[in-house]
Amino acid sequence: MTHPTPSPTTSDLPPTGVSLDAWRELLKAQDTLARLRPWQWLEDTHIFGVEDPTTGEVNYVSVQGAHGEDPAVLLYPGEEGWTAYWALMEFAAEAGLVPDDLALTVPMIVAGWAEEDALTPADRGLLDALAYHEPTPWGWPLFRSFRPGWAPWYPTPDEVRALTLALTHIPHVVDLVRERGADFLLRELEQGRVLVRVPRVGAEGRLWQDAWRPLPEEREEPYRIRIPADLLDQLRQRMPNREELQVDLFMLPTGVQERPDERPYIPYVLLLVDAEGGDVIAADMLSAREGIRALFEGLPGQIVRHLAKAEIRPARLRVRSQRLHNVLDPLAQELALELLTSAKLPALDRVRVYLLERVVDAGTNALDGTTFPVVR
Repeated sequence: MTHPTPSPTTSDLPPTGVSLDAWRELLKAQDTLARLRPWQWLEDTHIFGVEDPTTGEVNYVSVQGAHGEDPAVLLYPGEEGWTAYWALMEFAAEAGLVPDDLALTVPMIVAGWAEEDALTPADRGLLDALAYHEPTPWGWPLFRSFRPGWAPWYPTPDEVRALTLALTHIPHVVDLVRERGADFLLRELEQGRVLVRVPRVGAEGRLWQDAWRPLPEEREEPYRIRIPADLLDQLRQRMPNREELQVDLFMLPTGVQERPDERPYIPYVLLLVDAEGGDVIAADMLSAREGIRALFEGLPGQIVRHLAKAEIRPARLRVRSQRLHNVLDPLAQELALELLTSAKLPALDRVRVYLLERVVDAGTNALDGTTFPVVR
């Protein structure tokens, strides 16, 4: 199959301001890897770092494809990326499959390949502009940026630069693995060290060296929860008038794009449902454009406002995720209510299925409001 070759214009290219020269360097580095097939030697657990000579930040590289999955290179930026990588590895080890709603909360930049029908017009325009007319055995080159709270999008100039740099260091790491054995990187990780490629400026210009760095510390910052005191006082004066409310926060399978050239954000839905009667106390569409942490930190205050407005004080809240449990724990203590975690929320899930079906039926651009109607 040969890729068509229309004359590209600026409007045909990804709208992130990356120059054609920068895209060309990235594609060249990816083609080098396609010939090398590094996934024959590297597994996704063979993580290593590359220090960015511009920012000094270390980005972490993982190669996918050793176990039959689609080949790709995943770049995890900085300490946040390091922490997110290990969260994914832990989840995959326990559950075997990483769900989309978790993967989309992980910051990473991906260089992979895709079938023709997965390419957008901007992807095709870029390949045409670079005279790339034949697919690889794994499909056409595809580059994507993942940021928590946002839909996958085209990489920015800085992300393209960082991804290109990472790809150019993979052949060196492959050589190390072939020389020292497949497990030497893992043994070093067990000893608390990670391989980082670091730049050094010498008489001949920039040189790259191997360095063994201590593993970045995983920092768990406490949530900064702010709950309106006046609304808490109102609720404390009430006797419990509902036995249990089921609470969940989940993303919708769509992106909301305010302008054609802007990155779409992923809408989240906060649901509060009466466990016994199935009444929906609240169904709000929220966004994580300010970050996933900010979204979660705002949930207790959001829930208190809904409870105060509906004049409801439950005896118990039941949630699905440990993260939601953690952020609602201060609220539970303030109102002296029981807080439980369960894998299944029957009353809430009936409403969730109804809402998801409406989104799918309406199409990806049908969400133009900020609040779902209450379903009764």
